[in-house]
Amino acid sequence: GRAREMFLELATMEDDHEKTFAAMRRDLSEQERKPLVFDPDNELSLYLRAIADRRVFDTSADPSQRLKGQETVAEILQMAIGLEKESIVFYLGMRELVPERLGKKRLDEIIQQEYGHIGTLTAKLPAA
Repeated sequence: GRAREMFLELATMEDDHEKTFAAMRRDLSEQERKPLVFDPDNELSLYLRAIADRRVFDTSADPSQRLKGQETVAEILQMAIGLEKESIVFYLGMRELVPERLGKKRLDEIIQQEYGHIGTLTAKLPAA
């Protein structure tokens, strides 16, 4: 019961992050969508897309392929901690592309929330 509630609360927070990014993207003008850093081979954008498409925000992934129903709460928490860490890496990379006026502060807030999620998840781990 308590684990379920905790996971639902974390899922809601992640949904809020997705809404924040959608709003940030929606609010960009065409001029603001142009790259702000020298990246002639588009490597930074490709890197971020690779992370987002394959791991952090892969909404096409079937959770049942990853979770079989036999996992302990500790195993699920460890998996969630790993995903939070991957999210932080993604957000830190994205942060380098976002100027202050276009939402860098929002990204900083999300990164801090992700650190908080790791703390919350770690605190819920059973003592070894």
